[in-house]
Parts: sequence; C-alpha cells; structure tokens
Amino acid sequence: MAEITSFQSETREWLEANCPKSMRARSFHWEDAHEIYDTDEARQWLARMAERGWTAPTWPKAYGGGGLTAEEAGVLGQEMSRLRAVAPTSGMGLTMIGPTLLEFGTEAQKQRHIPRIVSGEVSWCQGYSEPGSGSDLASLRTSAVEDGDDFVINGQKIWTSGAHFSDYGIIVLRTDPTVPKHKGLSFFFLEISSDMSLLWCCLLSFFFFFFFFFIIIIIFSSSSLLHYSLCRRLSSGKFASGFAKIVR
Repeated sequence: MAEITSFQSETREWLEANCPKSMRARSFHWEDAHEIYDTDEARQWLARMAERGWTAPTWPKAYGGGGLTAEEAGVLGQEMSRLRAVAPTSGMGLTMIGPTLLEFGTEAQKQRHIPRIVSGEVSWCQGYSEPGSGSDLASLRTSAVEDGDDFVINGQKIWTSGAHFSDYGIIVLRTDPTVPKHKGLSFFFLEISSDMSLLWCCLLSFFFFFFFFFIIIIIFSSSSLLHYSLCRRLSSGKFASGFAKIVR
C-alpha cells in the first residue's frame, strides 16, 4: 500500500509539472485527433510521456513501454483524469497493433514496430471493411493469391479512416477461398507511406443531412504485389500477424 501511495504522489507531481496547459481539459472526436496532436506542445507532451513509456504504460520496458503493473497503470489513469489531461497519443497502433504483436509477433517484428508505436513516430489504420462487407467481416472478398515471394491482391477496402495520415495499415485478405468464409483469411501489415502510388487511394467527401463525411477507399488492382517474407497465414481461424510491403 505504501508503495502505490508513493507512486501516486510522484505521478501526480510529475503530471502537474509536465503536462502542458493546452493538453488539459480538451475534448475532440477521434477523427480530428491529427489536428489536436499537430502542435509543438502536443509533440512535447508526447515526447515526455514516451520517454517514461507511459504512452503504453503496461507494455514491457524492453520495447519502450512503461512496464507498470495493472495497479500502477490504473493510478496513472486516475491521475490523468484528475488533471483532465489528453492522452499523449492514440490510434490503432496502441489499441490493436501493439497488443497483437506482443501476443503473436516474432521478436524481430516486436523490435521493429513496438518502440515506434510507443514513441508515436508512426501512425496506423485498419483495412477491414469492404463494399458489402462491414460487420460481417468474414464475407470479405479482397483476395491475395500467392505468387512466388509475393501475393497478388485484387479488391478494395472502404471506410479506411485515417489512411491518408497513416504510415502503416493492417489489412485482412482472403488467401484461401476453398474453406468456410470465416477461415482462409490472412492478416497483413501494409507499409502505406513507402509508395502510395501503387494504390488508388481516394478521399471522397459528400454533404448529407448537414454533415460532411469522408470515405477513404483503397483499390487494389492485379498489379499490386505484397511482399510477404515476414508474413504468416491464418490457419483454422487462429490469429497470426506479419508484415507486408507493397513492391513493384
């Protein structure tokens, strides 16, 4: 009890001293996060928190995380709430990619990606939904056909929020059409920023009932190749992770 009380006191003092005033008492929609975080004070706040590993407080210190216990992380959350501090970073990297890599990734993948997620150096998006495949993700049709050291992909992804701001994306593709639809799917990491010209990426906006909506559509043609030297396929509905990069 004494240790957690001391941790709480030290955490409160540190947050008071290091959280910029502009990063307190803010509220925003997640789609506007890139604007909130695109300031000098926001970057300073991120750097300070990342240095302590507090952007991912319970992740292992070996990968840049805070190495906190669940109880300590709870205290950190309470103290940030008390201060009404904005999270130093957010997004798919922290909520989905990092936990996936920690559970299923190879050591090389963890070393490559997790520290940069913790530091906020890279941004991630997810490519799940397709025209006709939303909540019923198992009905997706975008295919990846193995061709030597590559996968040839055909199809499209829609509602890919944040793709135009992202460095990497996660996509689920159908690699085996002969098995039940909830099987035969593979989970890829896609490096978007390296050469987005190899994809057709459209940002559409339209006016509907006094609201603007933005849809990111990524269209893959048969000329799109995924190099999969570090990829592992899903098998019998089990989850696997890998890394893919668009190549010419």
